[in-house]
Amino acid sequence: MRTEVRVKYIWQNIFLYVLYVLCKNRLLCIGKIYNYMTNIWQKYMYMKFYIKI
Repeated sequence: MRTEVRVKYIWQNIFLYVLYVLCKNRLLCIGKIYNYMTNIWQKYMYMKFYIKI
């Protein structure tokens, strides 16, 4: 399971990078990317907490 999770996050990082390249010059997209990253971070923290239990 842990390997699957790791692969999943690698793909999300690639997706984020693509978003960054596409939206590099658009300030509006920075907000969207920030929201997306915050969302991933919250899920990641939740999963860490869940795995500990």
